Amino acid sequence: MRENNKAVYISDNLAKVAGISFRFSTTDYSLSTNDSSVALLKPKRFLQYYEYLIFEHNVKNVVEFGIFEGGIGVFLTSLKKDLRYLGFDISSPVVGLQNFLNCHGDIGQRVITHFNVGQNDSRVPKLIDDFLEGEQLDLIIDDASHQYFETQKAFELSFPILKEGGCYVIEDWGWLHWGGYEIPVHWKHSQALTKLVFKLVMLCASNPEIIAEINIFPNMVIIKKGKQKISGDFGLECYIRRDIISINETMLSEPDELIKDLNAKLDGTQLLLQCHKAELDTIYGSRSWKITKPLRLTRRAFSVFNLMIRRFTSAREG
Repeated sequence: MRENNKAVYISDNLAKVAGISFRFSTTDYSLSTNDSSVALLKPKRFLQYYEYLIFEHNVKNVVEFGIFEGGIGVFLTSLKKDLRYLGFDISSPVVGLQNFLNCHGDIGQRVITHFNVGQNDSRVPKLIDDFLEGEQLDLIIDDASHQYFETQKAFELSFPILKEGGCYVIEDWGWLHWGGYEIPVHWKHSQALTKLVFKLVMLCASNPEIIAEINIFPNMVIIKKGKQKISGDFGLECYIRRDIISINETMLSEPDELIKDLNAKLDGTQLLLQCHKAELDTIYGSRSWKITKPLRLTRRAFSVFNLMIRRFTSAREG
């Protein structure tokens, strides 16, 4: 039986596993994989979490959307000797990764990649099934586009394949809310993953046999698969209670749309107030209002006089 390995974290940006160097960062896109060094676009705490997860839950089959330089696949397979990895990426093949896999035969046999295949590609379920060869899928990691529509589609395509109790991890879901984070220009008008997270929370409440548990952290969401088997086309809305969707349609709108809706309601209220004020001004300025002013004053005086009489009478009877 082949022995497993442990990661040795030398710094916040460097770790070693079985002699292989792993360089990681969340901002340095210039990092690249070569024959002796592997690059990852993940923080140290993510690597530590995945190292814990694969051993704690005896993970054997992993699927990832978003490969970058292939780092997490090599990292996990170098740690656990019976673990297999399948990665998808919309970009072209990474030459450095292929060279590394060619030089490391055992890892190279357990790391399978499909480049030029997006996370929302309809071929994904078939490619996963072919990879599994009848085995169960333990873990799915989404570190791809970080866009709402693509991420939801990837979830709908792959989540039904995940085994009961398996974990689905969506990384970096909270980019819209991070203080100090400069949102990329091409994301300015994108719908944030916040909307998808709301839907997943509602699905967990509506049908816990599909999503048994959901844990939300600032940088990742971890969804635990329930015991219900999902067959056919899987759409989130089909399993969320319809009245919940209608109640939360406004909440799940894009922020700009929500602001526009609230501003429209505010404008309508202000217009209504202006109309009422105009009506009152018309009444107060009318001739009849002015003519009847003495009558109103007299009526008010009689009302005060009657009140004083009632109080005086009550005091004497007491």
